[in-house]
Amino acid sequence: MICNNGENCTSCSQDCGNCPVVDNCACNSCADCTSKLKGTCSIVKLSNNINFSSGTCINQPAYAKTFDCQNYSILKNVYNGNGYGIYLTSSSGFVSIKNCKVNNLGIGAYLYNANQVSISNSQFDRNKYGIYMYKSNGTKIESSSTSNNTYYGIYLASNLNSSRISNLNSCANNFDIYSISSSAVIFSNTQCRQNKTYGVPIGTCVRNC
Repeated sequence: MICNNGENCTSCSQDCGNCPVVDNCACNSCADCTSKLKGTCSIVKLSNNINFSSGTCINQPAYAKTFDCQNYSILKNVYNGNGYGIYLTSSSGFVSIKNCKVNNLGIGAYLYNANQVSISNSQFDRNKYGIYMYKSNGTKIESSSTSNNTYYGIYLASNLNSSRISNLNSCANNFDIYSISSSAVIFSNTQCRQNKTYGVPIGTCVRNC
């Protein structure tokens, strides 16, 4: 890459000072998208559907990045209940995920200690787990779908303080919403089946499937 001083190097922060920030970048594969989300692009836009065979597609974007799938899909060629579509950990705070369709995976979106993440206008359907969240405070999920997953639409575990879920369609899962030690999550306008939820207040499903 070319840094501010014109030097060509592999790590701007280590070798040649501050890198210029690129506002918008396009990507077309798991490796390409992950690389740009770890690099100097602040917004990364998917330019086509991605089919991949194993492992993790979008793996630990850097802090405060935006990944916009532009309504393209991320999916595995064959469903076997394994793999991650989007994998976020503590290095991925303040990341925004939007306009994504993630299917045929073990877990559509996995958040582990990933704080202040935003997920919007996205579909995590036909996986084993739609969205799995653990110790990810301040997460916001809005105008999205977690339906037709074989285990859980959305799985919430431990210390999800100040997290909000709104306008979620979570239907036709084994459990639409499953919550353990995560009572601080605030739900609004959620479509689900109350008898297919666990650990959430009665009335969480304000619209029935």
